[in-house]
Amino acid sequence: MTTLINQLMDLYEPITRACCRSFRLPADQVEDVMHDTFLAAYRSLPRCHERTKLSALLWTIAQRQAIDRLRKQASQRRREEVNHFRQLLVVSQDPAQLAQSRELRQHLHACVAALPDPWMTAVKLYYWHHKNAHEIAMHMQIKPATIHVMLHRSRQRLRRQLEGLYAA
Repeated sequence: MTTLINQLMDLYEPITRACCRSFRLPADQVEDVMHDTFLAAYRSLPRCHERTKLSALLWTIAQRQAIDRLRKQASQRRREEVNHFRQLLVVSQDPAQLAQSRELRQHLHACVAALPDPWMTAVKLYYWHHKNAHEIAMHMQIKPATIHVMLHRSRQRLRRQLEGLYAA
């Protein structure tokens, strides 16, 4: 069994590496994605009979693994940004920080109010009412992918506006 996996890796390592690198993943992540790809391919070997099918299968699995990795990283970055922003808004006992937090909150509300109506609605539902993109899409009667785009562009605009206000 181990020799079969090693043979599989020796034959198809260049193909999977090329696929992973096409997503511009760092070298250590390329190795992780390749490892996951070969494990998934090994599990699906009984359904694959021809060499061309195996290479296509490996390419597809590598693409999906790389995309999943990138999505997880993007999600983690968004969570970190939200947590960082929430920490800035945390009410503290220090009067100076309390005043700064109130000022930041007021600027944030003003910036959100200045967003186009559908963006503002999506931002409020997502961040203030803790709805997910699917729930917001059902409420607004648009596609979830459109909600993701609105939220992304809203975050970009809010970040630019707030950085402009608080630039040193």
